[in-house]
Amino acid sequence: MKRLRTIMIILIATLIQLPSFAVVLHDDGDAPTNRPNDNVVGRWSSNASAVAIGRTNWQNTDYIITARHQGGGVSTSIYFGGTEYKVAQQWMNNSVDMRICRLETTDGDDADLNDFVQWYCGTNETSSPIVIGGFGKGRGTSSVDLDGFYYNWSGTNNLTQRWGANNTDSTNVIPAGSYISDVIGIHFGNAISKECAVAEWDSGGGWFIKNNQSMHWELIALSAYVEHNGKSYYSPSDQNYGVRVGSYTEWINSIIPAKSDSPTLILIQ
Repeated sequence: MKRLRTIMIILIATLIQLPSFAVVLHDDGDAPTNRPNDNVVGRWSSNASAVAIGRTNWQNTDYIITARHQGGGVSTSIYFGGTEYKVAQQWMNNSVDMRICRLETTDGDDADLNDFVQWYCGTNETSSPIVIGGFGKGRGTSSVDLDGFYYNWSGTNNLTQRWGANNTDSTNVIPAGSYISDVIGIHFGNAISKECAVAEWDSGGGWFIKNNQSMHWELIALSAYVEHNGKSYYSPSDQNYGVRVGSYTEWINSIIPAKSDSPTLILIQ
């Protein structure tokens, strides 16, 4: 209980000090090759990340999902595949650190993003291998203090996309600032291939799991919280958290419309 209380205090302080959190690779620059298309993950303004989501029977989408604590809203600029879009509408879910947005082009047309993922609708995503993508800070210099070996975060903008891997290991409910969200936890320091932690400007970026039946990537969480400000300890005790998408699938389903497979009938006069 004492350790959990300490984590909460650091999460709240970090959330106030930093607009969002990025992918810090233990094997710097050596990202996993088995991952979703890069254009699935985009940049939210200049301080966070976002994920394009849609239904599996769609050919394109206008919807994205991201965290809320980085600010912004309607008319905020979002970038996917190097193209700028604007937020046309957004939906919030009570005090959850999550939002859905509908995008338009800068000319007011439908965004029609070609690359997107389905959201995960199950509840058994723990103890699973995942990949993580975001536009946050990367790995900088390393050092050691009384808490152990760590990497400093490095970078002055969020123009570089990074990918890494990890394993989910826990679920929890975390109060952070004015938000209370179901979360999934990962540790940094499991000695797995392409292992990563998240860092500043990764908030709203995606944690993805591969569906072994459809072989499609699905979104299970949005990067949100860390224990330490400005550094990632390579230690099994250093936890990162993502807002758990599967806890809110009913709400997501109520926002993103289903697309009928039936043809449109035209009245002949």
